[in-house]
Amino acid sequence: MVSQSTYWNIGYNTLIQTSGKIISIILSIITLGILTRYLGAEGYGNFTLVFTFVASFGIISDFGTYPVYVRELSKNPNTKDSYSGTLLVLKLLLVLLAVLITVIAAFFFPYPHFIRLAIIIAALSFSFSGVMNYNNAVFQSRIRLDLVTFIDVLAKIVTVGFIIFFVQQKLGLLLLVLSVFLGNLASIIIAFILSNKIIPISFAFDKKIALTILHWSIPIGIASIFALASFRIDTLILSLMRNQHEVGVYSLAYKVLENIFVIWGYYMASVFPLLSNLQAKSREGYQKLLYNSAATAIIFSVLLIPLCFVLAPFIITFFGGKGFQESIIAFRMLLFSIPLFFLNNLFYHYYLISNRVYRLLAGLGLSFAVSVILNILFIPLYGYFASVTIILITQLILLLSMLGLVCIEQIYPLKVRKL
Repeated sequence: MVSQSTYWNIGYNTLIQTSGKIISIILSIITLGILTRYLGAEGYGNFTLVFTFVASFGIISDFGTYPVYVRELSKNPNTKDSYSGTLLVLKLLLVLLAVLITVIAAFFFPYPHFIRLAIIIAALSFSFSGVMNYNNAVFQSRIRLDLVTFIDVLAKIVTVGFIIFFVQQKLGLLLLVLSVFLGNLASIIIAFILSNKIIPISFAFDKKIALTILHWSIPIGIASIFALASFRIDTLILSLMRNQHEVGVYSLAYKVLENIFVIWGYYMASVFPLLSNLQAKSREGYQKLLYNSAATAIIFSVLLIPLCFVLAPFIITFFGGKGFQESIIAFRMLLFSIPLFFLNNLFYHYYLISNRVYRLLAGLGLSFAVSVILNILFIPLYGYFASVTIILITQLILLLSMLGLVCIEQIYPLKVRKL
């Protein structure tokens, strides 16, 4: 059974993170309002493109090591230091690889020189985020998501401060991208100070543990690449086949929606270590928490979609100003992806906890392939309208494949392998 204290813990962490997210949203509103009005649709399109490009390759910096570490540390709180040290060394190596690949890839895309320079700065900024995953894993495994929230808010405060300063000085894209670098730098310094108090920082490297982590993280990493790329590929194709104005219009609509997705991510961040623990100790409690989470996803979506649909003109104008009225239709269409995203994310964690990620790869690979093909075929004709429609199609395909996997699992169950 799931104790009342368990639900209180979930509620507390979700509340703390939601409160932090409210602060982050306020800061994001300030940032978006400044950037969209200062840069315009085309300039904001460039700004978004830079970070979308970096994020598309930056997934390599994690490659599944983060959830593996959280899962195992949640099940075994007394995991020895060599495990944490090995993870930290792996993270540093993966981050270095991700930065190198991102910088090299930038020179194979037909972007202007200033965009490539901005990508290099953003890649260095993203490297801090990659290493931050180690600290976040430590906090999440101990369900100290209040610390994750504090550090995230700190980074945004520093970032917003520099953005305001650089805009007042009427400086360009490169300095605005640098503001994110400075915010991430401040956050990682504080994160290591705090995480060191929970699990002392160690660079003890154990080859056997590293191979074990990679054995379990590689399929998760591939699954993450498919999942993330399905959401990022459209922006890259838009930038290559249409223009930066459309990238800006579409990106604003999606950026507003991302704030909703992040709130659900906060909920799952609280639930994930608890599900990992219950899966090994209480089958009844594990299933009950899964069902309750699915119900929460559906109820939240049903309440949210009509509210945001009606308020869409106000929301978009509030974030972007009058120059982004085209984003209203895109945002309204994207709203219908909310329940699909929530449920797919829950299914993802379900298979991750039970070490059955390989069963996810077929569905994720299929949705990614469909996304790439449809975006290449229809973006040249319909622009960001195609991007929005394709997100709905691919998320529905993914959900149906997840449900199909559950049905297959009832007929052909696999034994859960342990790390």
